[in-house]
Amino acid sequence: MNQPYSLATALCVCALGASLLGFVSLHGVTKKIMNTVVGLFVAVCLVVPVKTLVSGFSIDMNYDIPSLETEGDKAFNDAVIDETKAVLQSRLTAALSEIDVVATSTDIELKTRSDLGVYISEISIYIEQKDIEKTDEISAKVRDEFGKIPVVEVCN
Repeated sequence: MNQPYSLATALCVCALGASLLGFVSLHGVTKKIMNTVVGLFVAVCLVVPVKTLVSGFSIDMNYDIPSLETEGDKAFNDAVIDETKAVLQSRLTAALSEIDVVATSTDIELKTRSDLGVYISEISIYIEQKDIEKTDEISAKVRDEFGKIPVVEVCN
């Protein structure tokens, strides 16, 4: 309540000072210059209280923003990850068949990053006892194809 009162007081004093200067000033070029100076003074007197009022204004921005991800987005992301996993699984099976290994089962773990990227976190390959001597060859082939060293385990 104090701010509007001080604004009104400043404007009244400014207007009174401007009208007094208008009576005292000489005619001609001096009066035009004096009117310009008084006009600028009045403009500053109007702007300064408003600027002070606005600079003292603040908004509390400490609240949680709800997640922008909707159920549809989550379902789409899950579908993309499932499809990517299926493609990588078939690629892994093809790579293993190139070195004459038939895995009893394979598993590729995919994870997502905050920048919406998908990456392979782990590759697991389960082989039969007869292929145990090819473990190093399997690891090298998968590392070349996927850039990740797999976990190779023997199934009983």
